Amino acid sequence: MRLRALLWRHGGERAALVARLLELPLRSLVRLVVKRCARDPNLWVFGAARNRFADNVAYFYLSVAEEAEGRRCVWITGSSDVRRRLRYAGLEAESRWSPRGIAACLRASWYVTSAYVSDINRWLADGANVLNLWHGVPLKRIERDIESGPLTLIFSDRQPMKVAFQDETRRPDWLLAPSEYIAERCFVSAFDVPPERCLPFGYPRTDHFFGPARIPHALLVADSDRWQELSRRSRVVGYFPTWRDYQASSSSVEVDLANLSAALSANDAHLVFKPHFNDDERPTSDEMTLLASGDDVDAYLPLCDVLVTDYSSLAFDFMLLGRPIVYFVPDFDDYAAYRGLYFGAAEMMPGALIKNPADLVPAIKEALVSSPSPRLADVREMVWGTYAGGASEGLFAFLLEQIRGA
Repeated sequence: MRLRALLWRHGGERAALVARLLELPLRSLVRLVVKRCARDPNLWVFGAARNRFADNVAYFYLSVAEEAEGRRCVWITGSSDVRRRLRYAGLEAESRWSPRGIAACLRASWYVTSAYVSDINRWLADGANVLNLWHGVPLKRIERDIESGPLTLIFSDRQPMKVAFQDETRRPDWLLAPSEYIAERCFVSAFDVPPERCLPFGYPRTDHFFGPARIPHALLVADSDRWQELSRRSRVVGYFPTWRDYQASSSSVEVDLANLSAALSANDAHLVFKPHFNDDERPTSDEMTLLASGDDVDAYLPLCDVLVTDYSSLAFDFMLLGRPIVYFVPDFDDYAAYRGLYFGAAEMMPGALIKNPADLVPAIKEALVSSPSPRLADVREMVWGTYAGGASEGLFAFLLEQIRGA
């Protein structure tokens, strides 16, 4: 499990600091050696948080790996299942600490991550260029902008924290953004990168929103038959909550999924649910579809007529489809006070804001027969600018340009 998840879940600040300090002599020696390794401009490595195959980095990897044009694109993972699935699809994937994985990480000129170099291999990243594709548009404060909780330890400017967590706080060389506005409003301060190092290309994970509907790549959906079955349903409601850092489960926020799915079924609507990947709870109900851990939610968003979420960046993705959003936020005041938000509800949450659980089903029923909030178009333009697909193509062209100019 990632260090950050451990810090949040178990209050392991002191243990994490001690572990980092104990490894520091070896880490410093390895860093000196790795920096001297010659890097191959035509070798790129990719990886995602928690050893998943998901988010922007997965979509971008698929777009370039299948048309590599003389370049090696290698997915690095700690999951034998992910490695097996990618290899079965004819793609190059290696285990993080296998001999071939180590060789790829030592030789790659570019680390393309979903968040941090640890998505690939934090021990072998020194000397490579880091392109961070991040995993969403932030409503809640992220990285250096977080004002409370154990993650503030990681970004402390005091010793010994600064030296202990330098892998976690490494600034990306380049950072993908949905637009210049979000880059300047959120990413510049959160990642301590200048605006000119933010690439306002949009997101690879939403590129397919703008093309003809087709079955997603088998690596993005655990069961293509299930995806097709959902595509044939008349009305689909997706409920995808974010991870609540201050409690054990994000799916237990005062909602009974069995009752919710039954109520929607009685109104000829079908519930699709997936908890956040940091959440271990897997509820079940015969009247809803529970997505598997290997399902990428953005592959299912175009099938949803209404989205129910909270502070998740998926709400911003869904705005590109121009459909109603219901924000189920019974803990809004507590969450905003603890985690902090970049934007107020009136500014960036264009939909019904539900704080009372008893109001959730009526709000969804209303959304199923109504147009989206009049504010949605304005928020979409603010967040996404002129983006209308093509993020993967823009990123690929950018990397080629960087290689030619090196």
